[in-house]
Amino acid sequence: MKLLRRAILPLMALVLAAPAFAQGPDWLARCNRELGGGNAPEAVTYVYETRGKVSKPARATADYTATASSSAAIYLTDAKDLLNPYVGPSISVGYFLAGESKTPPSVGQFSVRAMAKGFKPIPGAPVTMKVVIDGKTFGPYEPQDASSGSYAIWFDTADTDGDSKPPVLKPDDFAKLATAVDAMQAVELVLVQNGVDIVRTNIPVPQRTLVRDNLAGWAFDTSMLVGANSCTYPDTVVN
Repeated sequence: MKLLRRAILPLMALVLAAPAFAQGPDWLARCNRELGGGNAPEAVTYVYETRGKVSKPARATADYTATASSSAAIYLTDAKDLLNPYVGPSISVGYFLAGESKTPPSVGQFSVRAMAKGFKPIPGAPVTMKVVIDGKTFGPYEPQDASSGSYAIWFDTADTDGDSKPPVLKPDDFAKLATAVDAMQAVELVLVQNGVDIVRTNIPVPQRTLVRDNLAGWAFDTSMLVGANSCTYPDTVVN
């Protein structure tokens, strides 16, 4: 389903998408808009925040998630059908925009996720993850606890913390990853075991740029109403 600029139909968020943006102690979510739905391969949540119930200062975020079908996975060794057929591999990009900023939104968070078959860890040695963006490889990285078969990594900064954990990457390394993500046209998620690639999945991201570019216009429209504790239709008033 095509997302239209500044006039986007409300839809449901995807199941098992990356964690939502953390609402820090000084930021209060005021309005949000969710798009995606059912088995749609792309979803986005826009959130408008202020410091308490005031109009300024403010910031807006867009959490974009793209999910591939597990059937699209390419198995590179004799081990087959390692991924959960009901939960496809996914990536999520978090864009941040300061309320008064004249610059484009910036990538503040990025996460990847894959679910193993049967919600159990893949047998054998520990699994690491690589991300290939427009042909450039990042990683391998060690995922978070995979005892439930969920392999996930959350990249952020101290200023854009979304999982209440220290950043995985140093600032310079995150900046390199964020730059690649912001220009991303093609992305693959790769699972690695014993230093060998075992599963590779291409995750289409056709509307990532549109999601990013819509954030500023949505934030501007929302800023005109939030002082009156209102949001643009069909958004949800959170606080």
